[in-house]
Amino acid sequence: MASSTPKKHVFYFISGGRVAIFILLLVANHAFPENFIYVFGQDTALYALSGIAFILTGAYVAWFKRQGLSCLLLWAQTILDILLVSATVYITGECKSPFTFLYPVSIISACLLGGRFFGTVSALAGTLSFALLCWRSIGYSSNFQEALFSFFVNMAAFNLIALLTFSLSERVRTTEEELFRTSTDLRRMQEIQQHLANSMRSGLITVDQEGRVLFFNISALEILGPAIEKGYGKKLAELWPAGAGLLEALVLDQEVDRQEITYVDEDGQNRFLGISTFSIRDEEGKRLGYGLIFQDITEIKLKEKRLQRMDKLAALGEMAAGLAHEIRNPLASISGATQFLEETGLVLPEGTKLLKIISRETSRLNQLTHTFLLYGRPEKGERKLVDVGDEISATVNLVRQRRRAHDISMDIHVEEGLKLAIDPDQFRQIILNLLMNAVQALPDKGGKIEIKSERQEDQIVIQIADNGRGVKVEDIPRIFDPFFTTRPDGTGLGLSIVHRLVSDYGGSISLDSAEGAGACFSLTFPCNAQPQPFQPKDQGDSYQY
Repeated sequence: MASSTPKKHVFYFISGGRVAIFILLLVANHAFPENFIYVFGQDTALYALSGIAFILTGAYVAWFKRQGLSCLLLWAQTILDILLVSATVYITGECKSPFTFLYPVSIISACLLGGRFFGTVSALAGTLSFALLCWRSIGYSSNFQEALFSFFVNMAAFNLIALLTFSLSERVRTTEEELFRTSTDLRRMQEIQQHLANSMRSGLITVDQEGRVLFFNISALEILGPAIEKGYGKKLAELWPAGAGLLEALVLDQEVDRQEITYVDEDGQNRFLGISTFSIRDEEGKRLGYGLIFQDITEIKLKEKRLQRMDKLAALGEMAAGLAHEIRNPLASISGATQFLEETGLVLPEGTKLLKIISRETSRLNQLTHTFLLYGRPEKGERKLVDVGDEISATVNLVRQRRRAHDISMDIHVEEGLKLAIDPDQFRQIILNLLMNAVQALPDKGGKIEIKSERQEDQIVIQIADNGRGVKVEDIPRIFDPFFTTRPDGTGLGLSIVHRLVSDYGGSISLDSAEGAGACFSLTFPCNAQPQPFQPKDQGDSYQY
C-alpha cells in the first residue's frame, strides 16, 4: 500500500511527536529530578524507555522510506506503540501512572495512519493492556474503589477518544478524496483551457484590474516577440503601451469596436494588428479584469493593397490602349502629310529640316503609342513549347551586341530540359526588358549579371540578378507602376509590360533589392501555363505583383 503525500506528512509528524515526548521527559527529569524520582524510582528506566522509543522510531522511518506505509508497518507500529506505552505506564504506577494519556495518543496515531481498522485494533489493544495493568494493581490497592474508578474513567476515555478519532479520520479521508478529485478536475480544466488558448491562431492577453498581465498564449508571444515573454505580473503599459491604451475605454465603460493599429516588430518592420478588447466578469457581473484578442493582419492588408493597385492598373491599361489607338490615326495623317511635302518639293529648302524633325518626332510618338497598346492590350501570341535555356541564351547574345554590355560579365545557370508553354516572342521580350533594365543599373566597371533557372515542383523559376545600384526601399512598391521611372530618358513602361505579360500566363514577378546592393528579379511560371485574361495574382510575397 503506497503512501500518499498527506499520509507521508502525518507519518513524519507522528514519528517526530513520539521522539519529542521522550525528549521532553528526559529534559524534565534532568530539570526536576525530585519530582521524577518517585515515579521512576531510578533514571535507568527512563533512559531505557527513551532509547527503545528512539530505536523504534528510527526503524519505522527507515521502513517507511524503503517500502512506504505498508500494512505490515502499520501492524508493527500499532502493536509496538501500545506495548511501549504499557511498559511506561507499568513502571510509573500502573493505574495511578501520570502517563496514561499516551494510550489515546497511540489510538489517534493509528486512526490517522491506518484508518478505522487500525484505530480499532489500537483501541482494543490499549484497553486490554490497561485492564491487565489495573487488575493487577487493584488487588494490591488499599483503596479499591478509587482504583476501580480510575480504571473505568480511563476505559471510557480511551473508547470515547477512539470513536471521536474514527469520525474525524473518516471526515478527513472523505474531504481528502473530494479535494483530490476537485484538484484533479481543476488541473484538467486548466490544461484544457491552456491547450485551447495555445491552439488559437489569435494572440490572447488577459490582465487584472490593475493592468498586470495574468496570461498570454503562444500566438501572443509569436506576434509581439520577446517584449512580453517575461511579462507575467508586470503592467501591460510597460510591455506594450499601445495595447494598454486600447483598454482605457473599457475601464471607462465605453463601447469599443474592433481596431487596427501598427507596431514595429523586433526586425524593425511595420506590422498591422487587428485588435478586439473585452471585460472579464464573474457570475454577479463584477469586473475581474480585461482581455485583448489580436491577429497579425499584415499580409491581409498587403493583399488588399495589391488588389486595389491591380484594379487601378487594369483600368489604366484599358485607358492607355484606347488613347493610344486614337492617337495613332492623327499620327498616321501627320506622317503621310510630311512625307508628301518632302517628296513633292512644296516646301522651301529652309523648311526641309523642320519636316525631318516632324517626321522623327512622329515616328517616336508612333513607337510610344505602340508600347502603350502592348501594355494595355498585349497581343495574344501563339503558345509553343519553348526551351527555356535556348531562349535565354539567344536573348543574352542579343544584349551582348550592345556597346554598353561589352564589358559586362553574364553568367547563365539554367537547368537542362526546362520546357515552357509560352509565346517565344513574348518570352524573349520579358527576358530582354529585364536584362536591359539590369544593364542600365550596372556600374561603369565590374558589372555582373547572373541568370538562373530551375524547376521547383510544378513551377519554373527564373532569376535575373545584378550588382548595380539597386532600388530604394520606398520605390520598390511602385517599380511595376506604369510611367514610373528613375531614368530621365525612361518611359516607365518596360517593367509594367513585363509584369502584364507574366501575369497573363498565370505567373508572378517579385523584386528583392536594396539601395547600393544590386537587384534580383524572380519570375515564376506554372509549368502548364495557359494565356488567360488579365487579373491580379496574389502569391503571398510582400513585393510580388
